[in-house]
Amino acid sequence: MKRISRTHWIIAAILDAIIISLIVLYFVGCSTTPKNPYEYHVYTSNGVGYSHLYTAEDEQDAVEYIKFYQKSHGDLQMVRIKK
Repeated sequence: MKRISRTHWIIAAILDAIIISLIVLYFVGCSTTPKNPYEYHVYTSNGVGYSHLYTAEDEQDAVEYIKFYQKSHGDLQMVRIKK
């Protein structure tokens, strides 16, 4: 029976480490996908059209922004945009 040389064991260990690292990176990458695939932008009317004011983290943040600034900024509009 032929013995496996030390070099072969080192190469096998390196390949195992690479494969495990790739598997871990794949699952980490999959887990970082956003739960909410949308951005919420708040716009104000400037007489001619609309100007972008704020990019909210989620819909609730946009609604709170609109409620807070409605009196001082006038007409505000929320637009949902796919990331």
